Amino acid sequence: VTIGDRDVAGVRVGLRPRIPVAGEVVFDGPAPETSPAAKLGLAVAAITRTEYGDVQSAIPGEFAFDGGLPMDEYGLDIGGVPAGIYIKDVTYGDRSMMYQPLRVGSAVGNAGLRVILGRDGGTVGARVVDKDGNPVADCTVAILPATAPSEAVFAGALKTGKTDQAGAWSSPTLPPGKYFVLATGETIDRSPETIGKLWKARNRGEEVELAPNGKASVALVLKALD
Repeated sequence: VTIGDRDVAGVRVGLRPRIPVAGEVVFDGPAPETSPAAKLGLAVAAITRTEYGDVQSAIPGEFAFDGGLPMDEYGLDIGGVPAGIYIKDVTYGDRSMMYQPLRVGSAVGNAGLRVILGRDGGTVGARVVDKDGNPVADCTVAILPATAPSEAVFAGALKTGKTDQAGAWSSPTLPPGKYFVLATGETIDRSPETIGKLWKARNRGEEVELAPNGKASVALVLKALD
């Protein structure tokens, strides 16, 4: 739009339709006898535009984004997951979007979001030491999914944390499965460069098989990602 010293006529502005987006939070299998008091937070941000939305949901429970969302592609961030629970899948319509953008308007009919929570997860405890066996504080521990089929899925499933003064760190609740665990002094972010380094270095980590409702422990030494 060019602003001049005269009125402009014949300008057409196309508005994107707002699509109702509602959904539910459910458990895979029986729900706990007592529902968690915490609420799940769902926040979306359009990938190519300045458009945001957020909503909270009881666990289990139903939710709806107030006023709907403009038709677009969104990144979805889910927070407030209680201890002992993990996000098993997220579907929109009949398709999983666990590691994909939320394409508002792509679901058929009145199909909505469905956040599926798992209760059979486990945790990984790591302790990092130097070559002399002394604990290493404030280093990064990365838990890398061993079966991720692509770097995009790998980045979405990656979990990281910092060791305490005793060189220890414990993961949040993770889905059962096979993981590689690495400790590094380098900064880990979600940039393509860092994800590419981790993807190539994953087999150099310590292998962990996490059983349902299990706890695994691993001893690590610092390693460079390159």
